[in-house]
Amino acid sequence: MTGSNFENTDLMGTVFSFCNLEKVVFKDSVLVGCVFEKCNLKETDFSSANIESVNFENSKIDKTILDIEGFIKFGNSKGFVLSK
Repeated sequence: MTGSNFENTDLMGTVFSFCNLEKVVFKDSVLVGCVFEKCNLKETDFSSANIESVNFENSKIDKTILDIEGFIKFGNSKGFVLSK
């Protein structure tokens, strides 16, 4: 799946297991509740994607792209809050 384009796609609840998702584009996609289990996410683009409650555990994260809003939504879904 390396280099695939899932831009502006609803993949809510999808499970990706042992996938090579290097340089895959998920821009503007709905990924709420997705699981990335032991995936290669090197240089994968999650810009403007809704990654609320996504599980990235045991996946390779290296130069993986998030915008600030996605970073905040992901953190909030894991129980983090921003200080004022």
